[in-house]
Amino acid sequence: MNNAQDKTVIAVTPETEDILKRVEESAFFGDRMDVAKLAMSVAIKKHLVPMKSSGRNTRWNIGGFDKDGAIGSTLRLLFPSEEQPYRLAEDLIEAGAKYLNDFMEIDGEFHLLTFLKDIAPEEVDRTRFSAKNAGD
Repeated sequence: MNNAQDKTVIAVTPETEDILKRVEESAFFGDRMDVAKLAMSVAIKKHLVPMKSSGRNTRWNIGGFDKDGAIGSTLRLLFPSEEQPYRLAEDLIEAGAKYLNDFMEIDGEFHLLTFLKDIAPEEVDRTRFSAKNAGD
């Protein structure tokens, strides 16, 4: 693998940027980068097809997005045939963001509890979330 050819920044489409922003504003996230990492994780867990997109705008430097290299290392382990893990990360963020968007369609708010029940129903403990904050 030749990491020199991989991305040095993470870029997303304006559409995905909008989804990430709305999720960030509606739920319990420190910043948009956290939401992007959630989107990437969701795409992996749900086995979503990575979305190749054009018209992406630079959003994060790899040094800030993956400070300790754990994301790149994990992607290399999960997808050994991928030669550019950060390009894959972008494609997974795009796919995962579209999935997150499905939890905002009705009223534009991100419904965290509904999302968590979909992702890991056996792990959801309703006592940890208030109905007001979770969107239920």
